[in-house]
Amino acid sequence: MSETTPIAGSPQIINAGLFKMGTRSMAEAYKILGYRTHHGMDDVWGGNPWEGMERGAEATWPAFANPGKKAAAEKPPARFTREQWDEVWGGWDAITDVASPFTEELIQIYPDAKVVVVQRDFNTWWPSVKTGVLDPIFDWTFDMMLLVIAIPPVTASRAMMRGFFGATRGADIDEQMARDGYDRYYRCVRELLPEEGPGSRRLEYKMGSGWEPLCAFLGKEVPDVPFPRVNEAEQFTKDRIKEYNVTVQKTWAAIKPWAFTVLSVGVVAAAIKYRYYRA
Repeated sequence: MSETTPIAGSPQIINAGLFKMGTRSMAEAYKILGYRTHHGMDDVWGGNPWEGMERGAEATWPAFANPGKKAAAEKPPARFTREQWDEVWGGWDAITDVASPFTEELIQIYPDAKVVVVQRDFNTWWPSVKTGVLDPIFDWTFDMMLLVIAIPPVTASRAMMRGFFGATRGADIDEQMARDGYDRYYRCVRELLPEEGPGSRRLEYKMGSGWEPLCAFLGKEVPDVPFPRVNEAEQFTKDRIKEYNVTVQKTWAAIKPWAFTVLSVGVVAAAIKYRYYRA
C-alpha cells in the first residue's frame, strides 16, 4: 500500500492555506506529528483521487469547473455529500494543498476537524502561483496531449482552478480575479469559524512560528526536531519535471500502436509529393 492510499476515516485537520503557501512544509510537520497527511505533489499519478476532485469541483462550481460539459450545463450535479467527500479524503488525518480550494465545503462537512489557517501576503503569493501553478496547468502542450490521452492531474486541476477563481477559461484568471478569490477564501473561513483560541476549531498559524502554537492547538508534544522548512519553488520544479516525464511516457504508450501507421502515411505522402514535383 502506498503512503497516500486512502483507508477508512475522516480528516482531523484541514490546512486552510492555499497552494504555494508553505503547504509542503505544513504537510511535513503534520507527518512528523504522526498524522497521515495528504499533499497533492507527494504522488501525482498514484496517490491522488483526481476523479473525485474533478467531480467535486463540478458539483461545487458547476458554472465554471467544466463549462464545456453539456450535461453539467443542463443539469448541474448536486453538491457533494459527506459520503462522497469521504471517498475523496477519507483515510487521511490531515489534508493540505489540493484540498484547499474546497475548504468552505470541508469545514461544514467535517464539523470535528480542526482548521489551521495559513495566509501569505497576496503581493508575493500571486506571482508565485501564476508562474508555478496556473501557467503550467493551462499550458498549451497539455491541450495537445489531452487530445490523445486523459491526464487526470491536469483535467482535475484545471476544473478546480477555474471553479475556485470563477473563470470559464484559464486565460481569464488575472491578478484582479486572483485577488477576489484570495479575499473571498479567507473571509469565508473566518466567517465560518469566528472563534479562535483554546477550545476553538481555528488556529491562525504564521509560517516561521515553529512547533509551539501548532502543537498546543493540536494537543501534541513538541517534537525534538526542527520545524520543517521545504523550498517549495525548488521542489515544485522537480515535481513538475517528474510529472511531465511520466505524462510523456503515458502519451507515447497511448499513441505507440498507431505510430507506424502515421509514419507510413507520412512517408507515402512525401513520396507522392516528391514524384509530383519531379514530373
